Amino acid sequence: MPSPNANPTPITPPRVPLIDPRTGFIDRAWYLFFLSLVNIATSVVDNADVGPSPEALIASYDAALQALAQNVNTQPAPIDLSVELTKQIEAAGLVNQSSALLSQIAEMQKQIEALNLLPPPSQGTITAVTATAPVVSSGGTAPNISMPAANTTTDGYLTSTDWNTFNSKAPATSGTSILYGNGTGGFSNVTIGSGVSFVTGTLSATGSGGTVTSVTGTAPVVSSGGTTPAISMAAANGTTNGYLTSTDWTTFNNKGSGTVTAVSVASSNGFAGTSSGGAAPALTLTTSITGLLKGNGTAISAAVANTDYVPLSTVLTKTADYTITGTDTWIINNKTGSALTLTFPAASSWTGRSITVKNMQAQLVNSATSNIVPIDSTTAGTAILLAVVGNWATMVSDGTNWVIMQQAANNNLLLE
Repeated sequence: MPSPNANPTPITPPRVPLIDPRTGFIDRAWYLFFLSLVNIATSVVDNADVGPSPEALIASYDAALQALAQNVNTQPAPIDLSVELTKQIEAAGLVNQSSALLSQIAEMQKQIEALNLLPPPSQGTITAVTATAPVVSSGGTAPNISMPAANTTTDGYLTSTDWNTFNSKAPATSGTSILYGNGTGGFSNVTIGSGVSFVTGTLSATGSGGTVTSVTGTAPVVSSGGTTPAISMAAANGTTNGYLTSTDWTTFNNKGSGTVTAVSVASSNGFAGTSSGGAAPALTLTTSITGLLKGNGTAISAAVANTDYVPLSTVLTKTADYTITGTDTWIINNKTGSALTLTFPAASSWTGRSITVKNMQAQLVNSATSNIVPIDSTTAGTAILLAVVGNWATMVSDGTNWVIMQQAANNNLLLE
């Protein structure tokens, strides 16, 4: 009899998983394999009096395999079923009859051990879960799915608080109505008055329209009044405002080239005058103004000397100190024995006016005050002319002082 531990011919292991992933039970191919073992055992041992039957042994083995299948995910320590079965077969005196069975069981044991070394069936791992707005996913292997609350800038779920707010803003309607806003977010029904109907969304007038009871007119328009007023306008004449008749239009149009019968002159704005009259009057204009005339764009008036114009002046010869007046322009010094002192008008009142002084004595000519600016300086003083006969100078007011703009000395050497 071969040893129970002798190595039998290797059996090619099946290429199907022990547990069917679709049902969680032993795969059908494995079941048929185990059933073939039962048939082998039945053909070898058929005496029910020699001890435990092969069916009982196979049933025990099958129970062990089912236990293995139920715990395959946790990979329990492998069970050496061949040793236990060998003990039971020896106790039953079936060693010789069951050698073929034991060989296959030993091979089965190796395959079971190999199955135990395999990793548990892959259950899959979530690596990423995304979401479409407004749903939000945190991602990762343990994603958190959420949704924000909706507000003015964010899509999301409706909170109970917002639901109550929105619900309270629902239009206060009953039946088919026209609504109007109350300005605070609410609505009210429009009351349908007489002469108007609102049916299935259509607003219609049911009356026959209003009745004109009075029509008036503003002159020259005239109204007869009543429910059928007549509106009219009279023709215009010498005493009545109204419309222009075609006859009058022709008459007025022909008068477009009329004849002048009288022209007069009104005295105003410094003018007066007379008219000869007739269709071709001669106008004569006069004025009461004496002296130079000054116009301001509207009227004329008399010009003021030394303000509006510089008056003509004769040449004055002075033999003593002198105060210059508003009509003086040319002054000759003929004072003997001492310098001639001239008192000038205030320059601020005579802006632009000029005065020329000539020396006919070998005496100085000076100003009574320091208001003379020399031709070669900007500092005002009193000197006007040196004590040389024939010297002269022209001074012009700049509104502050009298500035010497021209001068000449009698002893200048002229080169040609």
